[in-house]
Amino acid sequence: MNSTDFFKARAVHERKKQANAMLKDKQTCHWRKKLRQEALEILKKHGEPTIEKIKEYPAPAMKKLYEWKLNKKSTEAREKLLLKAYLEAPTPLKDPEWTMSGEIKLKQQLTDDMCAKDTALGVQLKQTAKAIANNIDDLDDESKAELLQKLQGVQGERSIGDNQSGIM
Repeated sequence: MNSTDFFKARAVHERKKQANAMLKDKQTCHWRKKLRQEALEILKKHGEPTIEKIKEYPAPAMKKLYEWKLNKKSTEAREKLLLKAYLEAPTPLKDPEWTMSGEIKLKQQLTDDMCAKDTALGVQLKQTAKAIANNIDDLDDESKAELLQKLQGVQGERSIGDNQSGIM
């Protein structure tokens, strides 16, 4: 495996890792939003749980409220401990929404095509370009001419591509 393949493989691995983390964040956002809606519906239907009416309060509803406020599931019975923990916990702030920009970033991470500038290889290329620019005076005339010709060719290709228009 040459260094280019190594850097590409590393970049792909990093992108997959970032994409998995973003997918987990997305799932958490959707799960927390759904849980909040369920909890608010329970409170609307049954009211705020209290010590006086805990015996009549449905156990699944109490467990869902506990999960919403404390962000974890409970195996406790609906009485005393569950109610006490629920009442002592602050009402959670509204969770952040999964945004369109987050979705776009996720899609970019999941896309196979990636710009060189976004990879370790791109970083290496940029460093090499800076090194050449800093040491251009040390190059022989033939190498300078070759480099200049290559750069002008790349620049020419870009300007031709940018100015193209067609009829559809």
